[in-house]
Amino acid sequence: SCLNLRRPKNSTIYQTPVGILISQLAGLFIPAGFQLSSPVCEHIDHTQLLMNELYQDMNNGIYTKTAIHPSQIEYIHNAFKISSEEFHEAQQILSQDAKSVFKSHGSMLEPATHRNWAEMILLRYKTFGLCKLPQSYQDKKVLNTFSF
Repeated sequence: SCLNLRRPKNSTIYQTPVGILISQLAGLFIPAGFQLSSPVCEHIDHTQLLMNELYQDMNNGIYTKTAIHPSQIEYIHNAFKISSEEFHEAQQILSQDAKSVFKSHGSMLEPATHRNWAEMILLRYKTFGLCKLPQSYQDKKVLNTFSF
């Protein structure tokens, strides 16, 4: 409101000046132990926009989303489900016998660096469960399609 703006119907919140602010707030507050909830997507019938925004929320370390309409809840919950690959990597990172650096699914993992991520993955698993598709399909689904 103070910027005299309304989110365009074809843009995520991250494609507006508010997007920079969200990233800065996440960078300041999440490391200090505060969890943030990303803003509503007021375009209720534009589910692809909601999905794209959820993808960007998670890239900023934000794993809660404020819904403005009950029809959005299922999409939000599905977006926060984790892949079996993420679950497996989180378990490897948190294993007591994990190496200091190791390779998994073409990526390097480092328990000292990725411990918080792994703990968040397990929390999301307990809360939302596993998604049914492999990660490569999930990424395409979030960005290009909408069916669950």
